[in-house]
Amino acid sequence: MIALTDDRGRLLWASAARPGRTSEITACRHDQLTAKLRAAGLGAIADLGFIGLDDSDPDADPAVITGYKAARNRPLTRGQ
Repeated sequence: MIALTDDRGRLLWASAARPGRTSEITACRHDQLTAKLRAAGLGAIADLGFIGLDDSDPDADPAVITGYKAARNRPLTRGQ
């Protein structure tokens, strides 16, 4: 289950329960989480499992911020 709360912890929205085999990013895409975040004027900080969830216009403010993932041929920079 995915839930959205405001800055005071008040529940704004909760998804339906899904089978345990459903990945979190798939559930968020199905429930259009980024649209719900934008509609509520909220953003989210997420772990690396959510990379690619917010595929909005590059000029738009992100609704979901994730970290950076290193690869063998592309190590992280000091700023990342």
